[in-house]
Amino acid sequence: MHKYLNKTFSLVAVLASLYAGSAAAQWQLNQDSSALNIVASKNTHTSEVFMIKRLSGEISDSGALVVNLDLSSIDTGIGIRDERMQAHLFEVEKYPSATITTQLETSVIDQLKKGGLTQVSLSAKLDLHGLKKEIAMDLNVMSVGDKLLVSARKPLLINSETFGLGGGLTKLAELAGGISISQTAVVNFSLVFDN
Repeated sequence: MHKYLNKTFSLVAVLASLYAGSAAAQWQLNQDSSALNIVASKNTHTSEVFMIKRLSGEISDSGALVVNLDLSSIDTGIGIRDERMQAHLFEVEKYPSATITTQLETSVIDQLKKGGLTQVSLSAKLDLHGLKKEIAMDLNVMSVGDKLLVSARKPLLINSETFGLGGGLTKLAELAGGISISQTAVVNFSLVFDN
């Protein structure tokens, strides 16, 4: 009898933990419908658009937002440049990913559950190259059916020196023949989360 009760309680505990896990992750990032682009400038007047192709993340029912960037998926359109950025700038063997975390207020989540568009300004934490820094974010957040669309209302300006990437940027410039590369990159994103 005790064995039967133990098995029953174990099953209930497993089911409860599974339910709690699904409730905690209210929306999952849809990689195929999402995009994160980086605009980098070189030689003063030339700008190029790169992208991070592999993204993952979620927004919990309480509004905790997490987005992970697989830095080995950097796509510049030139294979050798991708490899150099992975090896010398991001150092993906040591720091394979970057993570953005922030918290949407409960009032924002409640409003989104009713549908519509809201604009939010908040502080987020960017974990990049082994350093965690606070960044300001201005977002458009829209609820459409069972999807949430999160996009940058203002682009993010990320300075390489802030995240210890200056040396890697200098190495990239040398490998490319001594060109000049701007220390600041512009980041734009449009993220889709499925319920």
